[in-house]
Amino acid sequence: MAAQFILALLLLTPVFASGQNASLVEALHAAECDSLTAVKQSTYGCSNFQLKNSNPGKKDITSFRLELVTPGLSWEGTASVQNWSVVMLSPTILEFSGSGTTLRYGVVLPIGNVCLSTVCQTGGDYVVRYKTFNQGSQLCTGTVTLSCQKLDPGDSLDVVVNGTNVRCHDLTLNNHNSAFLPLNGLEISPLSAETTLMGSATNNWKVQPGMNNSILFLGESDLIRPADSRSGYKVCFNQVPQGKDTVSLLWKSMFNGLPVTIDTIRLTLAKETRCDSAAITHSAGEDGSTCYSTDIFNLHEPEGAVTSVIFQVQSPDAVLLPGASGPWPITQETPIFLRFATSGGGILQGDSIKGFSYCILNTGAEDSVTVRITTRDGLSDNCYFDMTVYCPATVGARCDRFTFNRMSGASYRLGVVNTRLPSLPLNTLSIDILNSGPTFDSVSAPLNWIIADSDPTALTFSTSVAPIGVGGSQSGFNAGFAFTGINDSVVLRLCTSFSGQNACCDTIVLPLSKFEIRCDSLILEKTGASGACTWRAGFVNTHLPASETTSFRLSALDEGVTMRLTTAPAGWSVIADGS
Repeated sequence: MAAQFILALLLLTPVFASGQNASLVEALHAAECDSLTAVKQSTYGCSNFQLKNSNPGKKDITSFRLELVTPGLSWEGTASVQNWSVVMLSPTILEFSGSGTTLRYGVVLPIGNVCLSTVCQTGGDYVVRYKTFNQGSQLCTGTVTLSCQKLDPGDSLDVVVNGTNVRCHDLTLNNHNSAFLPLNGLEISPLSAETTLMGSATNNWKVQPGMNNSILFLGESDLIRPADSRSGYKVCFNQVPQGKDTVSLLWKSMFNGLPVTIDTIRLTLAKETRCDSAAITHSAGEDGSTCYSTDIFNLHEPEGAVTSVIFQVQSPDAVLLPGASGPWPITQETPIFLRFATSGGGILQGDSIKGFSYCILNTGAEDSVTVRITTRDGLSDNCYFDMTVYCPATVGARCDRFTFNRMSGASYRLGVVNTRLPSLPLNTLSIDILNSGPTFDSVSAPLNWIIADSDPTALTFSTSVAPIGVGGSQSGFNAGFAFTGINDSVVLRLCTSFSGQNACCDTIVLPLSKFEIRCDSLILEKTGASGACTWRAGFVNTHLPASETTSFRLSALDEGVTMRLTTAPAGWSVIADGS
């Protein structure tokens, strides 16, 4: 009778219970209700649990919470629970929801990798309170006590976003452990089951296969000594939970398979910068050309307007033809460059504009051409992207040839040979510097030609009286270059045309430094009957600095030997033959 009275008093007056009595009430309640058990506990702040549905009403558990009771601690925010979602309601409360899945009576639910946000900073125990719910109504509550051990100073891991792939991170392992142990192992594991990883090493370490979504780097005999560091580890995310912008990892530094330092790290996922995009349709043009209509979509980040669009032909044997049109005025046009611009509001974020039209003539060997599209807002570039378009090579077409002679270290004499098919006279030569750094320093035109237009990186020569006929040539387009020394060469795009029509282009690379001094080359060919001392002589103009050659002299160095010139080439006269 007394035992029954004491039990009734405890159950009827819980508001007066405190201290040990309150714990006793909670323990009695938990003993006959749902239970949470730590089945695998580490001293650095991560644990695996089992939640068993054993409530008296035999009701399904549709959600549950884990709350940190001990002050000064917080959750990392993720856990591995199959088919259950995890939400961190506050730094100290994790809520698990079945999202259509329930935990039925008598069934045990495994809960993996529930971690504190940082490894334990002080030693001692910490308490976790759990609560189970059915459709929002609380079923049971209880507590679990876990141990926390402060770790000695350990190794550290530095992480930066990979420079070429924003889904990857580069790691550096620093040996700082207080035991002064060398390191030859590094294991990386995601704390969320929805995150999948892959790893690679660019140092002498190897990746151990078959690790089931963990990455194990092994150095074997290649040790990281105390106070040393090792870079060259790369971790890439194949999959991350939807909506997550951070990923938490558990990592272990090891020596001969034994953990030395165990810690967690949270990585911020970098976003890949988004550019604008284009849709291109093509149709057959005149004289073997192909024409295109391009629509531009404003999608770039950070957001802003598009007020100009630039089209640049990247393929060396293709040119833009005159006659381009579009919704905006053309503000600059060359055989390889076309810019449209508007003084209005342009294309706003998320909008598009249609109808940038142009034609390309392809005289190359491939049936495709690469076009670079750059979008701008005022004077600032938004972004650029390259698109490869179908552009059949013109059958039977042939471009002109370009020549060059080095006059001094950074000065050249350029020339054109008209080998054009279909045949066409030439009266315009444009030259563009394609690489950054070099600029035009001094320029001059040959006789009967003028410099029609120029700026530090572009020149246009033209003539109205002396076009280059079919099979003809013209040299004397002199260009000197200024350069900083960072680039020791200049990349030129040369284009010929007839009054701006039917341009033909090629790209050449000219060295600017390491100037070479060189002489002409002698040609000697024995002729005449056997035993006769008769030779055909000549030379090749290869000397540097380059210049024309107007005289040629042969001298015998042996005493008693005389030379007699019997014939001379057309246009040359004999001043003295030495006979």
